[in-house]
Amino acid sequence: MTSPIRRPPVAPVIALGLLAAPSPAFAMPDSVAVFMAWVVMLLVPGALIYLFWMVHILPEKIAEKVNHPQKDAIHMICLLSLVFGGLLWPIAFIWAKTKPVLHKMAYGTDQYIPKAATTAETEAAAASVTAKPLGEIRQEDLAQLRAQLDTLEQRAPLPPELVAIRTKLRDLEWRWAVSGTVAPADQGPERNHA
Repeated sequence: MTSPIRRPPVAPVIALGLLAAPSPAFAMPDSVAVFMAWVVMLLVPGALIYLFWMVHILPEKIAEKVNHPQKDAIHMICLLSLVFGGLLWPIAFIWAKTKPVLHKMAYGTDQYIPKAATTAETEAAAASVTAKPLGEIRQEDLAQLRAQLDTLEQRAPLPPELVAIRTKLRDLEWRWAVSGTVAPADQGPERNHA
């Protein structure tokens, strides 16, 4: 018994041949072709530049989203990567995705805490307490300031200015406890700081 001879399918070959053949029905006027060429020449490079920009700021967006403590440095690497044609982009991306272990060991947190904001909060609270004459300081003000200083001290060691504010606060609280009112600094009993 002989096997039947298999012929290649003819229909797809004919259809492909018809599609490849030039046809006057699909001809485009020259003005439309010129318009499409200008649109492609203007829009495609703009779209590619936009895509290039979005890809290069991706590490910066990731760092902001996770509140990375070194997000400013990652931002600079992203900008330099734009200048150097993307060579630094993998470094910025890996840096944005890593957890800053050494930063946590050094500063006690792996989150970005703007120094100006935390210091400004405490200085504003201290100014509200110290702006009043000493006889008008309320115990609630002192408690609020103490709580804010404690919160800051849990994040990182206090700078010398805030340590001085904490010392003054302890003196005021001690005077409050001894006399029931806050005595002026030159009239109150002295306390030894051990």
